[in-house]
Parts: sequence; C-alpha cells; structure tokens
Amino acid sequence: GMVISHCFGAYALAYELGRAGYELVERDERNRYRGRVYMTFAYHVSPWARPLANSLDLLREAYRISRDRGDVTYAGFSSCTLVTTLLSQGTHLGDVQQEARERLRYVTQAGFGLVGDILTAQLQLVATLRGQTREVGTFDDAQFSEHGHEARLAANRNLDIASCWYWVRKAHARFLASRFEEAEQALQQAEPLLWTSTGHFEMAQYHFGAALTRTALCHGAAEPRRAALLAQVDGHLAQLRTWALHCPQTFASRVALVEAELAGVHGRVLEAMQGYEVALARAHALQAPQH
Repeated sequence: GMVISHCFGAYALAYELGRAGYELVERDERNRYRGRVYMTFAYHVSPWARPLANSLDLLREAYRISRDRGDVTYAGFSSCTLVTTLLSQGTHLGDVQQEARERLRYVTQAGFGLVGDILTAQLQLVATLRGQTREVGTFDDAQFSEHGHEARLAANRNLDIASCWYWVRKAHARFLASRFEEAEQALQQAEPLLWTSTGHFEMAQYHFGAALTRTALCHGAAEPRRAALLAQVDGHLAQLRTWALHCPQTFASRVALVEAELAGVHGRVLEAMQGYEVALARAHALQAPQH
C-alpha cells in the first residue's frame, strides 16, 4: 500500500491493501509486527485517502505497542510521524508542543538521535509560531542555534531525512513571517533531499509551502523570474490537485488557497477573494484552526 500509492498513484487501492494488512495483524495481539503495521498504515497509507484525524489514535497506539515491546525504531518513527500529523491537521500548538516534548524525552533516553533531530526541529517550529523563540519565523533561542544545527546535519549524510524535514519546516516558518526569499532559500536546500521523504506527509507540506512561497515571490518579480516561479507553482499545484482528488478532506482547502493566491498574482481580485472564502470554509469544516 505504501509503495503503490506514491509510485503509481493508486491511492484508493493502496488504502485497501493497507487496510488488509492492518486487519491481519488485528487478529492476534501478540503479532510482533502490529506496531509497525499500525504506524505504516496510519501514516504512509491512510492520510492520502482518508482525513488526517483518522490516523492520530492509531499512531499513538503504534507508539505504545512498539515502546512496550522494546521496538525503539518504530516507537521513534511513530513519534515524529505523530507530530507531523498533528501539525498538518491543525491541532492546537500547545497540545502539539506537550506531546512532542514527551516523545523527545523518550527518544533521547533511548539514544535514537535521528528521530531526536527531527522532533527538535518540529518543536522549534512550534516554538516560533507560539512566539517563544528570539524572533518570529526563526528557530534560534537560548538552547538552539540554526547555524549549529544545520552544520551538524550537513556533516552527516545519515541524517539526510532529518535535514530534509528541517529545511521544509524552516521554509514554513520563514513564509509565515513573510520572509519569502529566505523561505525560498530553505526550499532549495530541501529539494535535493526530497528523495528521503517519499510517502511522508512532509512531501505534502513541501509542495504546499513551496506553492505559497513561490506565488508570493511573483509579486514584483521581473518577468523571467516570474515566469520561472509560475512554472514551479504549476507543478506544485498539479500534485496538490492529484492528492485532493483522492482525499479532498485534507487537500481541498490547500488547493483552494493556492488557487486564490495565483488569481491574485494574475490580477483577478474578485476570483482571489472568492478563493480565500472557499479555502476558509473548507478549513473551518475540518476544524483546522491553523489553516
């Protein structure tokens, strides 16, 4: 299910296969693959066909099972993927922060440095969105240095997935602070590392954030750059539309927002305003306050 969804675009079939795997391990609570199947189904398969909220309880159960059975790898993976899902779902940031801190304590004690780096970047995004870093839009605070963290990630290719997710999150933070050129620079750092994240929801966050950042950069850009940016936005939007066909509950509001931004770039003000209303209504229907 995880493979055919993202390699072949067969998201509905992938969900049915993933569901079959889930039901197989449900037959025996002693099955040693239960935690792994729960996490893979809840994170890599279900979100592309069903609402993100459907995955939360199963990811928490995957963590509990894996932790209790000493499977540190999947207890760690279910931790960072849960935080990604909470952020993407629009869960209240205070709740995300509390749960992420608990999971970071676990992986730190277990010595799982890769997931620790991922969770740390996720927590810094939450912190800056809550106004708890030195400046809104940056991750720097008394305990964390962007420069130092980036240098350490770059020095170890075994941390490429943590590096990819870090740059996606940094682009997100910079965009929300209207520092669009810096967001673009972060996206360019993430792009050579996207191969690490096929099937991860960070890929959706990348395309969504890149579409919004590059649309924002079109305003006032010289024609050659504007044309290049719009071509990139078209690619991001095409991917978001594909996902929206299979899971409108998660992606339709994102598509509507990007389309509204594009209408604004082309001077279609009324269309842009209507698009914002559509995006707002769809996000409200999902009870996703951050959207």
